[in-house]
Amino acid sequence: FQYRGRGCRGIPGCQPGARGKRDLAVVQQAGHGRCRVAGDLELEGGYWDQPFSYGEFMLGGEEQGLSGDDPLYDVLLDVNVTGRNGIRVRNNLGEFDVVWQQFHVGGSAAMPAIEGEFRIPYGGVLTVGTGPIRVQRAVVELVGDPLAPPRVEIVPIAYTESKLAGFGNDENPGPSLTD
Repeated sequence: FQYRGRGCRGIPGCQPGARGKRDLAVVQQAGHGRCRVAGDLELEGGYWDQPFSYGEFMLGGEEQGLSGDDPLYDVLLDVNVTGRNGIRVRNNLGEFDVVWQQFHVGGSAAMPAIEGEFRIPYGGVLTVGTGPIRVQRAVVELVGDPLAPPRVEIVPIAYTESKLAGFGNDENPGPSLTD
């Protein structure tokens, strides 16, 4: 199928706020009972405000509870995703933009394997256990193995004492430079 334009009306799995172009093909592979989703997806921009689970991400995902013969294992993925303007994130991770040039989604629908590098540009605010930090840069690299932990590099400008984008208040001001 092909989708070009803005909005999500009638597109399964498309989140409101995402805009992009899809040029994907679903190909039935004869004799194996498998199909392959392959092609390119260009994301023009998006907004992510849903909560994120650090544990699932760092430990390679949560057990999906799929049986060995689940049909999702028969849906093979080969999709390249490019990002024009990245995604604006505003959730429990913080408030920042995520940008990338291209990443690849392989594996199966039951166990997708993502390979690529995602960057958080200067000035993004991450929420971590010690409170919000403003970053000089941050990089998350996924290696294409759904069970492998990501490589994460965060270079903070400094721990923030000020109230950034609604973070911190008189009762919970966040860390000081001596923390």
